[in-house]
Amino acid sequence: MKLIFAFIILLSTATFAQDECQYIPTIPSELNIDGDGVDDHFIIEWDCVPQVFEIHIYNRWGMEVFSSETASFKWDGNDSKGNPVADAVVFVILSYEVNGETKSQKTNIALNR
Repeated sequence: MKLIFAFIILLSTATFAQDECQYIPTIPSELNIDGDGVDDHFIIEWDCVPQVFEIHIYNRWGMEVFSSETASFKWDGNDSKGNPVADAVVFVILSYEVNGETKSQKTNIALNR
């Protein structure tokens, strides 16, 4: 009987922790693709990963160079054809859903090679 009771307490604690998610993205302002293993990919870190997610990245001419519907994406700085995007500022449009409400963010990142 004690084992079942302990399991219920642990399950309740895990549910409470999930309710505390704020779904706050940490978006870097710079991407340095130089092969040193640091900042060679653009990723977004989350306190809790949203279920519904979409990101679009545009070059300085407004052409989409990357998109994903996976919150755990990794962008290597190349366009959809595998060509390196030129050093510049790229524009990011991010949208995700939290408790049925869609949230959007727009930002830019400096892309350096």
